[in-house]
Amino acid sequence: MKAAFLIIYIIFYSLCVLIFDILYSARQNEVKLFSEKLQAIPLRIIRLLKLIPTLIVVIFVAFSIPTFNIFYILFLVAFLLCFLGDLGIIFNLFAGLGLFLLAHLSFATAYTIQITNFSLEQMKTNFTFIFVALIVLSLFIILIFYNFLFRKSLLEKFSKPNLIKTILFVYLSIVYFHVLTSFIFAYNYYFFSPGIIVIILGSLFFLISDLIISIRECHHKPKYSVFWISTSYYIALICISFLTQFYQ
Repeated sequence: MKAAFLIIYIIFYSLCVLIFDILYSARQNEVKLFSEKLQAIPLRIIRLLKLIPTLIVVIFVAFSIPTFNIFYILFLVAFLLCFLGDLGIIFNLFAGLGLFLLAHLSFATAYTIQITNFSLEQMKTNFTFIFVALIVLSLFIILIFYNFLFRKSLLEKFSKPNLIKTILFVYLSIVYFHVLTSFIFAYNYYFFSPGIIVIILGSLFFLISDLIISIRECHHKPKYSVFWISTSYYIALICISFLTQFYQ
């Protein structure tokens, strides 16, 4: 029964994501569809379709979490915030990003709560601190790179480039914090349940999606950016949702 439930979840979710990706990419003129009627579907309707996969994840998590403790409550709240973020972006980009910021904080807080259960000796034995240092260094390098990449384009595209740079720095820092806490949590629990690796993959795909969005909004529009942003985002959601199957 559990396996059948997972298979139905994965298939239904994947189909909804595929339909949205194709229609949205076509509406943004990244691909051409065989039907002019499909190509001309109003953007507002297509954006509403974006809510369906996120809602499916929320329902899956709500019905599959083993217990309603503080960790899983924060976990469920994070997905609800993702759903509201998708809804918010339809009306206002910054409102949607604000909700996603809260979602990243909820994920990171949930992981941090579980990290406190690991002993210091365990994390030393697993070389956790070495890997954390490498992650922090790599994320710091990315931030520096983005600072140089966006310096000129922000001046050209926005009347208040310093404000946009600050918002971008804060948002990406929270996303990086999400990645970092997910790594520490999953890495230390990996020895008990190897499947927990999906959490790291999910947070990394979340980061990839947000990095592409920041490039598109602040620098230039990469080729097939709509498809890559959407696909990496939905992969992130389903990967992270599988935590309920690998962590008790």
